[in-house]
Amino acid sequence: MIFITNNGLLMQFIPNVIESVEGETPLYDKILPQLTATEQWLIDDIVNGEVAPMIASEEANKCLYARTVIACEAMARAVPALDLVLTPNGYGVVSNSNVAPASKERVTRLQAMLRDSRDKALDLLLLKELKSEIHWRDSDQARWLRSSYFVSVLKDTEAAKAVVQTDDRWEGLLELREKARPIEQAIAEKWIGQALTARLMATLASDYFGSSDVVALAKAVRTAILEELISGKRPVKNLDRIVNYIRDNASLYPEWQSDPVAELFADKWRFQNKKKSPGYFF
Repeated sequence: MIFITNNGLLMQFIPNVIESVEGETPLYDKILPQLTATEQWLIDDIVNGEVAPMIASEEANKCLYARTVIACEAMARAVPALDLVLTPNGYGVVSNSNVAPASKERVTRLQAMLRDSRDKALDLLLLKELKSEIHWRDSDQARWLRSSYFVSVLKDTEAAKAVVQTDDRWEGLLELREKARPIEQAIAEKWIGQALTARLMATLASDYFGSSDVVALAKAVRTAILEELISGKRPVKNLDRIVNYIRDNASLYPEWQSDPVAELFADKWRFQNKKKSPGYFF
């Protein structure tokens, strides 16, 4: 463990904990397997093994958010079994004359609260803090993040509730990205172009909360993808409007002008309703 190394650190992130008495096993030791597994998941999937020790050695926001993710996810995994003990006759429940066992509904609510805190910290880590780490920007984890229009654990899964089949928002983001991939590729090939698609995805990953024209365009494309995911129909008119905006602002999107997809929208291929044409209509 490099992020949460003792019980005192863990206690900063867990609500409503009764102080342990002398001789009692500390919570840290009780949930160490979950802490270890969660930290490894965070390093492998999000932070990167080279960057993790640098972050863990700093008392900065990046370290705080990483610890929040680890503590909340580990506790959410461990909490259903914390009052279970193995006896010679099988598993039993630890009882206390002053504390009643929590109901299943209360445990579920606690897990939901812990994972909500985890997801907020994940978004802050992914969309605000990690981009300042030079080594992280060139990592596989960063390349994964900027390979889709869907990068926010909270906001993107909330917008896609109709198509995500899980209540866990991190798992929901993974599911959403997987479902969106063929649509993203099709739209890149027929409307946006590969180079501009890569730029828009990277912009969302690095400036999700920004208000630039490029961020607005990226979010417009993302909205069109969501529309198709929800309705099952490609929003051709919306995509055509997006292309018209790109063409009208050629200086902002030079990569589109030189992309083969631009020829699909060249004026010479557009039908023009002229009076002298045999097929003229009102």
